[in-house]
Amino acid sequence: MEGPPSSLYGSCPLVEDSFSRLSSQSNMYGLSAVPKPEGGCDLLTATLKGKVICFRYQSLRQKIRPVAKEVQFTYIPVDAEIVSIDAFNKSAPKRGLVVGITFIKDSGDKASPFLNIYCDYEPGSEYNLDSIAQSCLNLELQFTPFQLCHVEVQERRQRETVFLLSGHDHQIHLYKEVNPSLQILFCRGLHFESP
Repeated sequence: MEGPPSSLYGSCPLVEDSFSRLSSQSNMYGLSAVPKPEGGCDLLTATLKGKVICFRYQSLRQKIRPVAKEVQFTYIPVDAEIVSIDAFNKSAPKRGLVVGITFIKDSGDKASPFLNIYCDYEPGSEYNLDSIAQSCLNLELQFTPFQLCHVEVQERRQRETVFLLSGHDHQIHLYKEVNPSLQILFCRGLHFESP
């Protein structure tokens, strides 16, 4: 059997370079770019079965090769289903990577939704993903989470990156850092009516 017609060659500059198998499927909210302070980014993939894999490209034997490594995030139960994941670097002058993961824990009679926010305040560990994965703020939610994303906002002439989480309650929930030393977050719901 022949390949595609020669007229299709050159029409798209992108080709599949590599692929990796996942232990279970993911969903449309299960991918997040992880910005690196030196530039570039890694990719976090969250599977529905609770696994998080970090993908990066490394130079091995004078070739660029994909590398996949599972990251063991704490406080994600074995029976949890990950709904969404997102990551960002804190806005200057603060330093560090922040990762958010929403999941639903099925305890038989009732499903419980959670948002885990991971960030390491230890100097030298602010961008170490394995260290960050061990430092968790666990929040039980009163709504089913959907997409988790981030945006930079300006408040009183200071820029700050915050999480936005959409939910089945017709609200967009905003999570921002209030006191990093006490790991206190502020949440505000913005209500939207369905048409």
